[in-house]
This record gives sequence, C-alpha cells and structure tokens, in this order.
Amino acid sequence: MTKEERKQMYKEAEKLFFNHKYEKALPLFETLAAEKHAVAQCTLGEMYLYGQGVSVDVEKAMELLIQSVNNGFNPAGKPLSRILQQKWDEEM
Repeated sequence: MTKEERKQMYKEAEKLFFNHKYEKALPLFETLAAEKHAVAQCTLGEMYLYGQGVSVDVEKAMELLIQSVNNGFNPAGKPLSRILQQKWDEEM
C-alpha cells in the first residue's frame, strides 16, 4: 500500500469513526494497524477499550496501544496508562 493510499484510507476511516459508523470504520483501521499506522493502532485500541463497533477486549486494546506507542504515537500512552492503573488498582 502506498503512502497516499494509506492517507486516503485513514481519512475515510476517521470520517466513519467520527460519524459513529464504527462497524464500517473497523476493517479500515484494522488494515491500517497491520500496516503499522500508529494513529490507526491507537484508535483501534480505543475502539476495543470502549466497545465501539467491537466487543470490549482490554487485552487487545493494550496490545494495540503498546504497538502505537512503539511506532511513535506517544498520545497512545494516555489510555494505556489508564488501563495499567486500573489493573494495578484491581490487584491491590
């Protein structure tokens, strides 16, 4: 996939997401996440965290958010830290 194709796919996925058409945005974000698109990985992680178009899956959310941070999108650290804090609190 070319950089331009990724850019266009992200714009479409983002538009669908912000119009609450999560089920239609999902396969686009999944494709982009597989291409190591860090922002898409973060958005997809948050979709799994909050159950937007998918069943809630905190482990999957963590995996995607970690990938996003590792691929250079530092804002993904915020929802990741909330998950880790919640896990910590549950263990205490």
